[in-house]
Amino acid sequence: MYSFIRGVVADKSENSFVLDNGGIGYEIHASKAGIDRVDVGDEITVHIHEQVTESGINLVGFIDMKEKELFNKLIGINGVGVKAILTMFSNVDIDTINSIIAKGDAKELSKIKGVGPKTAERIVLELKGKVTASATPEQKTAVKKDNIIGGDGREIGTDVIDEVVSLLEGLGVAKGEALRLAKQQYEFGLTATDVLVRCLRHV
Repeated sequence: MYSFIRGVVADKSENSFVLDNGGIGYEIHASKAGIDRVDVGDEITVHIHEQVTESGINLVGFIDMKEKELFNKLIGINGVGVKAILTMFSNVDIDTINSIIAKGDAKELSKIKGVGPKTAERIVLELKGKVTASATPEQKTAVKKDNIIGGDGREIGTDVIDEVVSLLEGLGVAKGEALRLAKQQYEFGLTATDVLVRCLRHV
């Protein structure tokens, strides 16, 4: 089972792109939003979901870890399939979908292409309380400037950054460079895994 594949984008089409890893081309199915974020020649890391069908195995890819995390939650809901989820992700950004689900707004969710009223109600019922609304752009900008302080007096994000630095050092990155990368790539609401993946694109 694949967790992620790192390689160079060799080709792309409307619904998928080809990732060259060691001379092997992997066809990765993705949302339009994901495909729009990559260009031929880009070296990227793609988080993978393996879809087993009667005709074989399809690789579904995500550039953004937040997209993969929401996908994992949605795919476990009865009646919600890969095609419907990719259609959702192609038409509405992940932060907006997370916010709608967190509010429990099934009516608003049903307006998204690929989601009917009954499916929207099922998603809200299953995921409300398990999905949190994303930070606003203002919150992200504030943390980027290191000027938001938590209740313990530490800058918000410090624990995440410390963990990422430790992980990068374990991969052979010098501490100073690891700290620079972690601070540069951190945004409010991201997990250590999210930030690490971002950092690895620049190592």
